[in-house]
Amino acid sequence: MSGSHGGYIGTRARATMPAEHRPRFRNILSPAPARGPLPDHLLAALALRLAQEPQAEHPSLPAGYTYLLQFIAHDCVFSDTPFWGELGSDAPAANTRLRRLNLDTILGGGPAQCPHAYAAPDRLALRLGRLRDGAARDIPRIGVDDRGLTDTLIADARNDDNALVSQLTVAFHLLHNTALKRAPRGADPAIAAHRMARGVYHAIILHDLLPRVMHAGVLGHYAQGGALLDPSTDEDMPVEFSHGAFRFAHAMVRHEYRVADDTPLPGAEALAFTSARGAQRMPMPASWVVRWSHFFDGLGPRAQRAMLIQPAYAPHLTAARFFPAIDHTGRAGLPYRDLVSAEIAGAWEPGALMQALLEAMPVRDPRATALHETGLVQPAPRAAALRAWLADAALDAVADAPPLPFFIMYEALKGGGETLGPLGSIILAETLFPALRGMADENAAALRSTPFAAIRTMAALIRLLARENGLRAAQPPFL
Repeated sequence: MSGSHGGYIGTRARATMPAEHRPRFRNILSPAPARGPLPDHLLAALALRLAQEPQAEHPSLPAGYTYLLQFIAHDCVFSDTPFWGELGSDAPAANTRLRRLNLDTILGGGPAQCPHAYAAPDRLALRLGRLRDGAARDIPRIGVDDRGLTDTLIADARNDDNALVSQLTVAFHLLHNTALKRAPRGADPAIAAHRMARGVYHAIILHDLLPRVMHAGVLGHYAQGGALLDPSTDEDMPVEFSHGAFRFAHAMVRHEYRVADDTPLPGAEALAFTSARGAQRMPMPASWVVRWSHFFDGLGPRAQRAMLIQPAYAPHLTAARFFPAIDHTGRAGLPYRDLVSAEIAGAWEPGALMQALLEAMPVRDPRATALHETGLVQPAPRAAALRAWLADAALDAVADAPPLPFFIMYEALKGGGETLGPLGSIILAETLFPALRGMADENAAALRSTPFAAIRTMAALIRLLARENGLRAAQPPFL
């Protein structure tokens, strides 16, 4: 899932843009108290501890939501330079997403800005790619030499970060293309399709995803129209979301998956079956074409589960094969990158952030109640609880000032690991609800009197895509 923690795009054009017009990263409450990053050796030791912690399966959350979360991350954040890659650079990290949850991760600003993602001749439909057997069930891939299918014709190359997120991208391409067919007469078909697809996407986030991963009391506040703590309307991205709370999906990754059939496949191979890492293996074999009933409930037998939200990573996410060392510590793996990124980005220290949030809340706020119920608001009990879990005196300094991604996972674990804790949930809500609310009327108008109006779950979307695209009896199976 490397795409969700920093990617590379050209920065030369952006260097000429006036600084005040560049998308920025900021703190969720600004400014965060100045605090230097924890020493690299401590972060490396903590990353090793996270790599050694065993995972446990979630009792109820289907595995597909892991990759929906990654897709959403790509739709909210595109760093032109990873924070851990900007040291010594005169090009600070910037978020190139101009609007959250706008499906820019598949549309790329439209055919004028991203023509390669759209099918000729009219450049309205998003491209689909073909499998080895010829079925149009993959993202489109090309090659210009004998090195295989090395490149993708999609708006966001990170959506080929692994075989599972690329398959989810195919589903969203199908959604957009299906919406094109339903565009009202007289309407601009591209605009109508975008709004319909986005309306479905937002409905799934609000009614299907967030209730599964957010603390119920915190979600209730925002879902019922409760006030935001940060009323700003800018699109600047809080680093506490992009490089803190939203890394929790990394803990949900399984070490193996049932994909096309009931044979478990190694999760590591999902990372290997991409154009960047496995161009010679392409076109995509049928074994990595998703049968969606394995990933979402309501489509057949019980879907496989994601892993609990806790400070633990699947073994292949800690491997140097996919995530080589980035600095002098030699510590490979995704845990170290997550920790370093949050520290360099200047994310709030969790204790200070909780106190600042509480000061901004009115009396008897349900979010405040939820924060206090964790027993993690006060410094002494928080540090004691973290020390007990870390079980290593060498990491005592981490217990006193934990990196935000680690704390969000620990907070979730302390509540049972089935959802985020209140702090993680507040950060998600403060980042996502402005977009969900701000586009609600436009989305509702676009969906009215269409087959999409009743879709609120991933299962309902998959069933509609199967019906509208002749995939109910497809091989490899779609359902």
